[in-house]
Amino acid sequence: MTRTRMWTVGVGAAPARIASYSGHLEKDLEDWIRNDPSMLIDGLQWVRRQGVFSADQSRLDLLGLLRPSTWVVAELKAGVVDPATLTQALGYALNVGTMSRAELERFVDPALALDADTLGAALGEEQTSRQVQLVLVGTSQSPRLRPAIEFLQTNGLTVPITVVTFELFREGDGPIFMTRSVEDVAPEEQTATNPTSRSIDTVLDLAREYGVGPEVDAVRAWASESGHRMRVWSTSFAITYSKFRTKTMIYAAPLPGKVRLGYEPALLADELGLAEEAVVAALGEIYTVREPAAVRSFVEGIRKLYAAAGRPAAAPPVT
Repeated sequence: MTRTRMWTVGVGAAPARIASYSGHLEKDLEDWIRNDPSMLIDGLQWVRRQGVFSADQSRLDLLGLLRPSTWVVAELKAGVVDPATLTQALGYALNVGTMSRAELERFVDPALALDADTLGAALGEEQTSRQVQLVLVGTSQSPRLRPAIEFLQTNGLTVPITVVTFELFREGDGPIFMTRSVEDVAPEEQTATNPTSRSIDTVLDLAREYGVGPEVDAVRAWASESGHRMRVWSTSFAITYSKFRTKTMIYAAPLPGKVRLGYEPALLADELGLAEEAVVAALGEIYTVREPAAVRSFVEGIRKLYAAAGRPAAAPPVT
């Protein structure tokens, strides 16, 4: 189990350790996270709080959306995150993943602001294309949790799982400091699989039918030549993050005459060792429906980013 320690330091002075403090954490943590989802993941937006599933009457803590199209099931514990926490969250993920499009759309809280394009892409046209991520949150992590997660992943679970723990520190009556630890748990030799065993040709055929075949194929070719894996559904595909290959880094879905295209700036920035601002400056809007020319510009932009970072050359631009 990882333990965080904190000291104050100064020039010419011996480090002074700051004591752990629990006066507010367990009581206030859930409220803080509800009000600021970026405490867990940058770019996360809550779409339902304390939602009750009609299928089994279970109640999840928080459901969020992370662009381009990932549903985030967050399970919060005022204490240790353990295998029981994982079991609860998996149950909620099954409910989210197996709801019909209409059921899930009704489950989203209309009082929480959400643009129609983001919601539509995340809902998907079929349950099999729905991407779900688990975030387990508490004040510490049980030593039994990681082996439990790795056992499931070794035996085929491809749902991304992130464990986030918080600790408080305070010296006397001074200010309270909070630390956060984030861990993406994955087996060392994890490989990505296509959840529906579909070929990318299915999506390319649809793209050609919609008149955006060259543009969608350019995105695919870039991913292949850059060494990235893909997860494929019947109407879309995701290009995955190399350090955790069930996380979506880029998402593409052909539409009539256009392409719904999104990317995760934080993952691309980490992949290339760049600032997120540089990624956004090169690629433009994080999630949007693009005209063919804008898709070509996106491919050219990402080729330049990878070339600048010394990564393998991608496909030539579409002409």
